[in-house]
Formats: sequence, structure tokens, C-alpha cells
Amino acid sequence: HMNKPVNLIFLAGGALAEDWGAYALEFPHRARFTAVVDADRNRREAFATAHNIAKNRQYATLKQALSEGRMAEAAVVAAAETERAASILGLLGAGYDVLTETPLALTATDVTAIAEAARKSDGLMAAFHPLRFDPLIRTVRQMIHSGVFGRVVGLELTHLIDHAAMAHFHVRGPLNTLAALPLMGLC
Repeated sequence: HMNKPVNLIFLAGGALAEDWGAYALEFPHRARFTAVVDADRNRREAFATAHNIAKNRQYATLKQALSEGRMAEAAVVAAAETERAASILGLLGAGYDVLTETPLALTATDVTAIAEAARKSDGLMAAFHPLRFDPLIRTVRQMIHSGVFGRVVGLELTHLIDHAAMAHFHVRGPLNTLAALPLMGLC
């Protein structure tokens, strides 16, 4: 039971800002964005306007935000894959709880560093797996738990997506080459 909303920093913008931001706008008694970090001024200002974030809590870089001291309990990280590991490590090091989208990082070394930093911190580190809440996935999970399939000892899930989703979620930034595809399953 929450007595007050969790104050959050949002790191990066774009379409994901709308998804993450919608929750805080719909449930202001649970979550409130009090700072935003985004190199793109237009996205940063749009997010700040939607969430009534003060001008002095709008940052172009995480380094700028972290230099101000701790200003929220947690951070939501939707930064580009190339920036995500450093962002997570910086936030954990500054004492923030972190909720991040996946993949956590582009290398096993960075994933290990994040895991070690999370263990050393007093806070929480969580990766957001949006398909957990997809109606199809929830239905399959309910069916498995109901016993309709008998005793399930293994499951292989193939996520078929259309071209628009592939372009948006799976083939952006450094993951737009065939050589990078094995990394997608790593984290």
C-alpha cells in the first residue's frame, strides 16, 4: 500500500515516453515524474510539459542530472541500447532504484557489471518485460497453471511480429545488423 507517489526520473523519450508517462498520468497517486533526461530538446520539453516537470529538472544528459544530487526515488530507463548500460550503472551508483527496458546491455561484460552494481546497491533493479502483460501471454500462462496441458516441463515461445514492430523495437540503433541479432537473446 502506497501512501505517496513514487518520484521518478525518466531517461530518454520518444514513443516509450508516452507509454511510461501514461501510467503516471492515469495513476498520479502511485507515480510522478519529477525529472526528465533526453538529448532531444523537443522530446524532453514535450515530456516535461505533459508531466509538469520544472525547467530546472529537465536535462540533456544523465551526467547533468546526476550532478544535481538525488532528486527522486527511482528512474525509468528507456535510453538507446548503446547508452543503457552506462545509464543503469550511473543511476545505481547514485542510489536510485532502476526500472529499465531490455536488453540491459550489449555485452555480457556490461550485464555482469550491472548485476554486480545492483547487488551492491541498497536499491532495486528490475527489467521491464512488456510481453508479460500481453493478453495472449497472460492467457497462455493461465492455461498452463490451470493444468489444461498436463504437467508442462518446458516451453518455447516464438514471438512473431509485424514489420512496424520489428522496425521499432528490434531493429534500431546497434541492433540493426544481422551480426547483432545473437545479442538480443543475451540480455
